[in-house]
Parts: sequence; structure tokens; C-alpha cells
Amino acid sequence: MAGVSHDTSGTGSPIQRLRAVGTGLLLAIVAFLVGIVASVLALGLLQGVGVVLTQDDWRLYALQTVGLQGVGFGLTSLLFLKLQDRFDIINVRLPTRNDVKLAVFGVFGLLAVVLVLSALYTQFDVQLPETTLPGVIERQPDTALYLIPFTILFVAPGEELLARGVIQGRLKDAYPPIAAIVLASVVFTLGHVGNLVATPLGRALPYFAQLFVLSLVLGWLYERSENLLVVVFVHAVYNCITFLSQYAAATAP
Repeated sequence: MAGVSHDTSGTGSPIQRLRAVGTGLLLAIVAFLVGIVASVLALGLLQGVGVVLTQDDWRLYALQTVGLQGVGFGLTSLLFLKLQDRFDIINVRLPTRNDVKLAVFGVFGLLAVVLVLSALYTQFDVQLPETTLPGVIERQPDTALYLIPFTILFVAPGEELLARGVIQGRLKDAYPPIAAIVLASVVFTLGHVGNLVATPLGRALPYFAQLFVLSLVLGWLYERSENLLVVVFVHAVYNCITFLSQYAAATAP
């Protein structure tokens, strides 16, 4: 990974390394559980006042986004930083001209990764498993448009604060940057297991492989830019492009 620092100042003892990995995994698990609880409670409150959300209702996915990425990932990350007094591991500042260049490069980089992997999967007849949301968008195309504000406000900031800001930042206490990026990407990928909980591992592997590679790019961008806003922007734009492409496919004559 060109451009990633090889500074070994973050190299810790075996115990420190194990603790850093354990902290990252525990944070991911806690964040996921908090998000699930928040989503279930919100859904229960809505049902209590007579609002029933069906599987094809875009509001169900908006609620899950706010609960999981907003409350679960975002709140858990902020509580960890506050309780551990570790806001020092988060790099956030006003974007510079170089940040803008990196952001543009990052968006095209993620799209290029998806195109390359798609070509490889097609070449070797590898099928990506279907997740729930694309099917909903195919039946209800407007869902993609409704969810764009939620991916900008909750998904990208919540996931990047946890994965890159907190977990990758915490891992750098004990690991060199490249190792921290790889390990944070593993945790990020595992955090999406719920998307394919009923899918056999063999069929799910291509999906997780794609997520892992995309996460490596985001981790590299964070290390290179030293600005969480860059990766949040890139993640948000990538998700928006994905939703718009799904909407275009669903509404094509």
C-alpha cells in the first residue's frame, strides 16, 4: 500500500496487541447489540401507536439505519472515547485541497474495486448472494431515493467513526499502520455478517471479500489523509451512487 506510513511507533507487546484486537472486537459486538436493541425498541414504540412497518416499507430501513449505525455505532463510539478519554485517536479537521483530491481518488477507487471484482466474479461464474434491501428496491424503487439522506447522515458517519476512527485508531496503539488497517477491515467486514445471517458461508464469502477490499481502501484513505471527514465523504458518496444505480436499474423500461 503505497503512501501508508511504515512508522513502527505503534508496535506494542503481544499483550498490548491482543488487548487492542479484543477491544476492537468487543466494541463492534457492543455497537451491533446496542443498535439492534435501539431498532427493536423504536419499532415497538411505533407499533404501540399503531404504525406497522412492512418488509417493503422504506421507513423500516430508515429506522434500522438510525438505530444501528446512528445509535449503535455512533453512540457506542462516542461513549468509548469519552469513558476512555481517547479522543486523541480521532483525526478530524477542516478539509484541505489535498483532502479533496484524496476524496475524489477514493470515490473512483472504490468504484474501480467493485468493477474489477465484478469482472472477476463474472469470469469465474461467482454469484454474489442477495441481501434484503436490493430486492426491496427492485419492488419499490423510491426506497433507494428515500434512504440516501439516511446513508449520508447515519450510515457513513456511524460506520467510519467506529471502524476507522475508533477501532483502527485504537489498533494503531499496538500495531504498525498497515496491520491496523487490515485488522480494522476484518472487524468492519465481520460487522456486516448480519446482512447474510441465513446464507451458507461458501455463498457469502464473495460478498465479504468485496467488503474487506473496500474497507482496505477506506482504511488506507484514513491513514493517508489523517482526516475522518475524508472517509465519511467517500463512504457516503459511494453508497449514494450504489442507491442511484439500483434505482436506475429498477426503473429502467
